[in-house]
Amino acid sequence: MTDRVEIEDSSERFDNAVEVIESVGGELHDCYLTMGEYDSVTVAEFPDDDAAAKTLPRIVQAGAASSETMQAWPREGSHEHVTNLPRAAGRTAIRVSVLQFPMGRFEQFEHDRRRRIYEYVESQGAVEPETVRRNVLVTPETSSKPARSGPNLPPSTPMSFREFRDHVSTLERDGYLTERDGRLRVALPMTDAETTVELDDETEATVRPARQEDMDGVVGVVEILAAEDAYAVARRLADQVAREDVLLRHNEAGNRVFFVATVDDETVGWLHVEAVSSPMMDHTAELTVGVLAQYRGHGLGSTLMERGLDWAREQGLRKVYQSLPATNERAIGFLEDAGWSVESTREGHYHVDDELVDEVQLAIWLDA
Repeated sequence: MTDRVEIEDSSERFDNAVEVIESVGGELHDCYLTMGEYDSVTVAEFPDDDAAAKTLPRIVQAGAASSETMQAWPREGSHEHVTNLPRAAGRTAIRVSVLQFPMGRFEQFEHDRRRRIYEYVESQGAVEPETVRRNVLVTPETSSKPARSGPNLPPSTPMSFREFRDHVSTLERDGYLTERDGRLRVALPMTDAETTVELDDETEATVRPARQEDMDGVVGVVEILAAEDAYAVARRLADQVAREDVLLRHNEAGNRVFFVATVDDETVGWLHVEAVSSPMMDHTAELTVGVLAQYRGHGLGSTLMERGLDWAREQGLRKVYQSLPATNERAIGFLEDAGWSVESTREGHYHVDDELVDEVQLAIWLDA
């Protein structure tokens, strides 16, 4: 691979590389631009060696890229793995080092197949065990080295009933999954209790932890309020949930929960809390909350807030924060009445209807 590409093209090529990695079932974890011997180091995770082997040739089709692909292990037990990397051929060529971690390195599942079972259930919400078994396909294990491609590559097949049941039992034991009403679900890191709020003599609302099947209703309500109140953080949240197609997350990759308020099984309000994963901020969480206008004034927002802050305390979090446009005086007043304090204001942070609008950042410290 002798063609040269300018370093300025690296951003576009990086985007193309992400698409290639994801197309084979892989996941990009980190990418670093580096000084010295290498221009970049990419950390990616693939379902198997075959998927990793297919990735690099497709990436370098866009131009020259000297590369070294290595399987990597955690530091413990890996002292004998040492790799010598080649020196760059020139500063206009992009050198890429792709570190292929075995699945489970980042989310701490002890077995790749358990991780895949969990992720399938997480994306589906509530699903019958047999449906999971049929859709989580695996490559049959063999003592001989499998073919890299072509007709001799072993086909993907469902796990045996016994193996699947063993993996599910372990996931249930470790608190990742639970089975209820004949369906597997993500095990919620909280009580599943419901709270009833009377709206009038004939109508009552229910506040409870959200389930994956609530996703469409939650996203719909978030989008309505984001548009009405220029709630940019909520707008971003709706886009993220819709893109990921996952409402709840309870694993080493993240801890995100939703509570919903429903009337006749229709979502009318939500509260979202997401723990910050940064090591220096892992005592904090971001919160968003909203209730449709016609259901306000009956304590739904306060009940949602109470459930969300209780969850944050149970996780050992100390501080919860959120950001609102200064024009949303109603929401800011609601938070201040609930004990939140304004920490800062960022001038002209939003551009709404051809006007610059300040952002108000509020937070509350939690009791131990």
